[in-house]
Formats: sequence, C-alpha cells, structure tokens
Amino acid sequence: MHLEKSTVFTGLSNKIQNELVNSLGNVLLQEIKKEIENAKFVAIIVDETTDISHRAQMSTVFRYVKENGNVEERFVGFTDASENRDANSLFTHIKSYLDEFRCTKKLVAQTYDGAAVMAGQHNGVRAKIKEISKHAIFVHCYAHRLNLVFSQSVGYIKECKIFFQTMTGFSSFFSKSSKRSHALDLEVNKRFPSATPIRWNYNSRIVNCVMEYKEELKLLLLNMVESPEQWDSDTTIAARGLYHYLIDFDFHFLLLVFHQIFAHSDILFDILQKKF
Repeated sequence: MHLEKSTVFTGLSNKIQNELVNSLGNVLLQEIKKEIENAKFVAIIVDETTDISHRAQMSTVFRYVKENGNVEERFVGFTDASENRDANSLFTHIKSYLDEFRCTKKLVAQTYDGAAVMAGQHNGVRAKIKEISKHAIFVHCYAHRLNLVFSQSVGYIKECKIFFQTMTGFSSFFSKSSKRSHALDLEVNKRFPSATPIRWNYNSRIVNCVMEYKEELKLLLLNMVESPEQWDSDTTIAARGLYHYLIDFDFHFLLLVFHQIFAHSDILFDILQKKF
C-alpha cells in the first residue's frame, strides 16, 4: 500500500530496476542450489556464444533429477570468456560453477560442442573435468553433430557451397541498407532471417523465404536494376547478380532440393534440442 500511494517512488529508476532483477536472480539461484544439493546426480551443459558487443559469453546449464523424479534444466549464468578461451581458462570457469553449486563429486555427465578446446581427449576441458569428476562422461551435443554433417557435406560440393553463399547474399543485401529493407517490406512484407555457421538450421529459414517469395523478389530486384536513378551503383550491381540467380535453372533445382531436405531436418533439430 505504501508503494502504491508513494509520490516519490515510481520504480522506473534503472538502478532500482537492476537491483530488483539482481535480487530476484539471487533468490532463484538459491532455490536452484537447494534442488541441486538434494539431487543425487548432476550433468553440466556448457556452450559459447557471441553477444551484440562481440564478446564471447559462456552459458552454463545444470541438468538433474529432482526428488519427485522430474528432470530439470536450469540456466545459472553467463561468463565473459572473451579474454582467454584456452582449455585451462574455460576449465577454471566451469570448475567455479561446480564448486559454487557443490556438485563436483556427483557430476555424471558433461556436454559441449565438438571443438578441440572443449572435447579434446587429452588436454581439452573434457579431460580436465574428468580429473576432478571421474564419473562425468562426455556427450557431444547431437544438434551440433547434425550441424557438422550439414556444413561439412555442403563444403565438399562446390555447387552447394556457392548456393548457400548466395543465400547469405540475399540476407546481407537487404539488411545492410535501410532503403532496401523498406523496399523489401513494401514488396514482400517480410524480412530476411540471418544465417549463421554455428546454427546450420538457420539457413533453412532463408531457403524457405526465397522459395515462398521468389516471384516477388524477382519483381523487386528487376525494378532495382531497371531504375538506376533511384538506387546507388552498388545496389543495382548486386541486384542484377541476385536476379540472375533467381532465374537460373541450377539455382532453382538446389532451392527445391534443400527446401525439401530442410522440411525434415528442421524437425530433427527441434527433437534434438527438446527437453526430455
């Protein structure tokens, strides 16, 4: 009641909001610690991503079985790993979480991607964790394995490699110019998704987008080519190249092939990343 009637406190201060968020986070972490303390077996999941400021952030998740038999996955925090990403530094980060949550001795599984610094059998993080938690078997992320299957398969076929580079070209062409993005909104009413080599299934979004709106894209790109007075030279040159891809038989063939492949692989990606 006091807070509702107060004319001074509004709760809009960024300092107050940050303190409230931190307080809630601390309460949640304490509850997670209690659950992990009561759990008999614990697994740790670690992944690395780059944030908008281009800093490497290491995310840490604990997976365990509660006393009622329910399996829980709890995200416990990000760690700035941009300064040093060698095996020793990453091991130190992970060990600090194991010590904080007191689960070093009951750790039974560790899962990362297949990078040598993480999964190396002798000097990787996997081996170093095994030294302090002898029962912690290593599991290579299966979704990452599927990513590797796609990326390496495509990398060995020149035509497919060029095809996906062209797909990325569509995304970057429209995203690098607000005028192009506006024209895309007017003609297609849909933005191109971004592609990433880390999440290969993201390429399916671009493939599906081109497949669904290829006729609208043809008209838009042709308009850019035939109206040079309205566009800069870089736009007209790039638009001409993308337009020729859209009317090319080989490009259409690969577009149809991968559109059908991704219809099945996207389902598999979702299954591999579901919580069981």
